[in-house]
Amino acid sequence: LEKDLYRPIQKNEEITPKQLSELSDNPAWNHALNVYTLLQFFSPDELARLASSTNTLSANEDPSGFYLWLLTSPQAMSELLHNLTPQDDLRKALVIMQRIWESEADQPGMRTKYLNLAIACALVFDKAKIKPKTGYETIEPFSRYALFKKNAEARRLKTTLSKLDVADLVWVVDVPVTDQEIEWAVKRANFSRRKWGEAYGHIEYLMERAVNGENPYSEYTFAEIEKHGGICGDQTYFSVNTAKANGIPAAGVTGSGDRGGHAWLAFKPKDDEWDTTTGRYENYSNGMSKNSQTNQSISEFEFILMSDRKMRTSSVQEAKTLLRLVPILTNNKHPAIGIRQTLEKATDTAPLLEDAWSDYLAYLEQASPEPTKDEWKKVINTIERTFKKHPTMWMTARELTQKHLWKELDPKLIERDQSRYLSEIARKFPARGDLIRKVIAEQGDEIVKRNNFAATRSFYRQAFRLFGEDALNFKFIAELYFQAGKNFSKDREQICDDIESYFGRSIDQESGDYFRAKTEIDIINTIASYYRQINSERKAEKYSKEAEKREKRSSKRAL
Repeated sequence: LEKDLYRPIQKNEEITPKQLSELSDNPAWNHALNVYTLLQFFSPDELARLASSTNTLSANEDPSGFYLWLLTSPQAMSELLHNLTPQDDLRKALVIMQRIWESEADQPGMRTKYLNLAIACALVFDKAKIKPKTGYETIEPFSRYALFKKNAEARRLKTTLSKLDVADLVWVVDVPVTDQEIEWAVKRANFSRRKWGEAYGHIEYLMERAVNGENPYSEYTFAEIEKHGGICGDQTYFSVNTAKANGIPAAGVTGSGDRGGHAWLAFKPKDDEWDTTTGRYENYSNGMSKNSQTNQSISEFEFILMSDRKMRTSSVQEAKTLLRLVPILTNNKHPAIGIRQTLEKATDTAPLLEDAWSDYLAYLEQASPEPTKDEWKKVINTIERTFKKHPTMWMTARELTQKHLWKELDPKLIERDQSRYLSEIARKFPARGDLIRKVIAEQGDEIVKRNNFAATRSFYRQAFRLFGEDALNFKFIAELYFQAGKNFSKDREQICDDIESYFGRSIDQESGDYFRAKTEIDIINTIASYYRQINSERKAEKYSKEAEKREKRSSKRAL
């Protein structure tokens, strides 16, 4: 099969964009490539057993019936492989798909209608043991598929499940609640899809829970949360999971800022748009969520990337097809120029597909001869231009600049470029405090290594001036600056005095807002600990008492 897939291009040292487009547009070649990709996950013995049983048994008698259907169904193969990630356990996913497929023996049309739902269940439950807050120990993928299909067929949901992509459905089927809770949400959560954000504010904020940690619930259920109210985590839990129960892709997002830790809602009010603003505080840094398919953290800004129309076209699937062609070219020792052209075509076809860029950059890093400085400059400029609204890859371009363009560059020019870069991040991505902090840490580390306290002090004082009005940034810069004092033992008191001074200028508001006050109290306690570590007990005691006084005052005001 590999030889047959390679044959159309084996005589061409260079592979033109036209040839690659013709291949990816060929349905037969595409399906053969999908079959080839799937077969790579099985050993020869496993394939032999499947092949022998396929010749003698009907579809209802053996697992081979499912595999025969899968291998001869271009749509099923394409959807499965298009949504597969490196973190997925394909073998377990196929077992789940097989059981769902067998359960539809009396209604084979449902296998096609709810194909995406079956794949989503398989890719979420292949590894994750999803446990509800109350009820049975774990949720079974087969019963979860059946329940969502039942509600979809009865038209009880806010979306049409049979029309949702697999990529959306993984944010639905992972709802960590019992069947009874899903039923409650379908019956009682009466918000429209476009205005599901109202579900967050529908839960009254319970200050007693925030201040004293009270638990007003006899059971942690939607009904109890609706009855008693809750804090941001409860508002998020309610709005996210009632949305999922109603077929709306949703996720809980957490982050930190001037008012401490916080949780808010991300959901899809429309098929082509994620909204991450409901419940979000202004000027909060990049929030994080968890992708149940991969069991990995996902940035709030990745939801925005998923909303981009360019990521929802056939070109993305075409680019992924080209990426699956690369191992075939490599196995057949195809000339390097053809492999590079295939990877370049993938990035041209779907410019926002990070997987394509990741594979292309990995290839360039190992290429022989290595790319010239001008070639790297062209690649870096393309990434910066393409991902100007998406900071993760923009940061990757920066790392490539440091690695490949700063070679033999005058240190003064590098230092000037670093300063410009920090300002550029703040201007382009003001909400990405995490990126600002990352760059401050990198640059601060380089300056501290010079063992020049004047330069170190100047850098951190500038960082306080530029970014210290954000409490999270302030705490981060203060910690880096204090730790730098290990290199300058005689200047540690000066460092603490600088931190104290900028706290008074930039942060200390003696705010009447309980959560902001808690943040300020936390910083005051940190300053006290800094003075205590350098044996300045008088100042340490002063700040400890101030923190204690504010703690009592803020709790009293809040209640």
